[in-house]
Amino acid sequence: MNKLKSDLKPMNVGDVLDYSVEVFRQNFKGIVLLSLILYVPWAVLNSIILNSVGDNQLAGVLNMYRDMFNGVYSPEMFDSYLGETSIFVTTVTALMGMIQLAYSLTIKLVLNAAVIKMVYDYVISGEVTVSSFSDVKALIKDSFRFMPKMMGNAVLVALIVGTAYFISIFVGVFAIILPIIAISVLDLPPVLLAVAMVFFVIFVIVAVLISIAFFVIKLLFGANIIVIEGKSVSESIKRSFYLSKGRFWHILFSGIFAIMLYYLFNSLLMGATIFLTIVNNTLYIVVNAFAKMFSTIAEPFILVFITILFINMKVQKEGLDLEVKMRRLIKEEKSINKDGVTTNG
Repeated sequence: MNKLKSDLKPMNVGDVLDYSVEVFRQNFKGIVLLSLILYVPWAVLNSIILNSVGDNQLAGVLNMYRDMFNGVYSPEMFDSYLGETSIFVTTVTALMGMIQLAYSLTIKLVLNAAVIKMVYDYVISGEVTVSSFSDVKALIKDSFRFMPKMMGNAVLVALIVGTAYFISIFVGVFAIILPIIAISVLDLPPVLLAVAMVFFVIFVIVAVLISIAFFVIKLLFGANIIVIEGKSVSESIKRSFYLSKGRFWHILFSGIFAIMLYYLFNSLLMGATIFLTIVNNTLYIVVNAFAKMFSTIAEPFILVFITILFINMKVQKEGLDLEVKMRRLIKEEKSINKDGVTTNG
């Protein structure tokens, strides 16, 4: 892996994931400091407020399943388990949702830009560049300049992917309904008919998911291009399409494994707090807030992974490794010349 890091050779699916974990580990201190300043306070506050003002419906659900297991549940008891949501709770939830949206389109994008820049500088130089509070402070200050373009990119990506999602779902529904009607009128054995319908529905669902994934992958590197290459929003979209061209399956499978790794950790962390709801709601709120803090610190791993993928695409399609080697040779030559001048002086 050290050889991969120093030479920037093209990486396969396993190498990308392995190197992402290594980069995350090497830059963990910088990621923690960035998260503690820009993300953790809001994420923990949001968790505490929502869990405090909301009715403990999660405990009600667990109690319902417990009674089902014990054989004392009846459908008439359903409302008593979940309770009624008050107007106050609904208003607070909606307000926190709007604040979350505003936060995601502002400060969260600054965090993203800072992580992207830190990871890219580390991979190119081979040295950890952010390891102290002063380093983090300077990085955050520099990252604010990317926020307007990052906002434009985020909105544009959301519109494109959202449109692709609704069109894919619309087409998928008709692609399921019409053939099923046609198959149902055929004189086939019931078992064969059911199997044919199930396989066809699965095929359409997979096709819909792949079509949505296509646009997500094509737009995946927009933020990296804005931060690293200084491109505009429209140029970043074009560059992202170019870098991902012909690499769909490589990016898709790499992404699936990275998301599985992250969400496995996140699910174990957050899921472990669920059973506290039936013990004590206050204890659940406190423990869940701590779990949310650790989950928030781990979240930049996905961004680290995307940045490593971006670098890998540049290596494969544009020979970034040669460019980096030239930079190092020039740097070494300047260092030698400087030492020579000092010696002569």
